[in-house]
Amino acid sequence: MFLIITSVPITLKNLTISEGFCNSENGGGILISDAAADVTLDGCVVKENSVTNASGAGICVAYSGGSTSGSHLTLKDTSVTDNTVIHSDAVVIYSGAGIMIENVNMTLSVIGNSDISSNKIDCSTRTGASFPECPEGAGFFLGNSATTTIEDDVTVNANNFTLSTTDGAKSQGGGMYITGGTLNVANIGNFIGNSATEGKKIYFGGTVNYNNVTKSDGDVID
Repeated sequence: MFLIITSVPITLKNLTISEGFCNSENGGGILISDAAADVTLDGCVVKENSVTNASGAGICVAYSGGSTSGSHLTLKDTSVTDNTVIHSDAVVIYSGAGIMIENVNMTLSVIGNSDISSNKIDCSTRTGASFPECPEGAGFFLGNSATTTIEDDVTVNANNFTLSTTDGAKSQGGGMYITGGTLNVANIGNFIGNSATEGKKIYFGGTVNYNNVTKSDGDVID
């Protein structure tokens, strides 16, 4: 739907971005691929987008290289809901149905009455997997080097996985999966109903500074 490849500051205001679809390409709703991007979504709705065998059904930030300051993404009074990663590939892990931040130097701010809810990673058709893990982070996947701040009255609710009945998959990080960097949570108004076999709210997949407390690989918040 939207491909952002510029460092010029961009604000999307009061837009609905829905029913985007990518097959084997990241970013069903929005793909940000500039290392110095500065993007704000203000009062937007990103809903019902999907990707097959890819990551970031709602929003994906993925680029090569980097800049001194890194990129910036701000969600203000914005909802990212009902986006789906359809995962049938048995070899590669795909992540972040709502928001996918790859291992890039960036700052993500989720503020106001934003809502990251009811996003799903659907592994129901995945067979013959060579590893036991299902993808991580139904709501958010936050990669290394990302600094994420969540404050005001943000909702992270009912993000979930549908697992295959044949490959023995498990799921990690219903609300969030974090591989490294910093996560600051000033307030989440509604952080319930997220589901995963490990870390219903948050799964820490690396060393993370979480509210000034160090969390290590495998730590969870249920």
